[in-house]
Amino acid sequence: MKNWKTSKIILFISLCVCLNLGGKFIAVWLELPLWADSFGTALCAYIAGPFCGAAVGVTGNLAYCLINRLSAAYSITSIALGIIIGVAARKKWFDRFYGFMKTASLAMLTALVLSVPVNLIFDEGNTGL
Repeated sequence: MKNWKTSKIILFISLCVCLNLGGKFIAVWLELPLWADSFGTALCAYIAGPFCGAAVGVTGNLAYCLINRLSAAYSITSIALGIIIGVAARKKWFDRFYGFMKTASLAMLTALVLSVPVNLIFDEGNTGL
């Protein structure tokens, strides 16, 4: 992204936010137990770094907050996922299978540790499905 123009960066980040929102709408519509609203966060973190990934995650959650207010509480999970994937990409963990598995495990456990309390505090333990 170092050689990208500002307009390309803005377009890429916007597309990643749209990917998050589209994934969320599809997951809710089809009642899928997936973190489909994290695809854009992961893609942006991998390509643009942890800060951009976290920003995409928060933006997607705040945008979806207009439909479901609970979505804003999951912003902390999106920030963590963006940082984990962005740092792992910078450290080239994705170049080896072990690094990929380490990143996936760390992201999954972090999301679990952060999301379960949000479910318990704000939604009586419901997952939305």
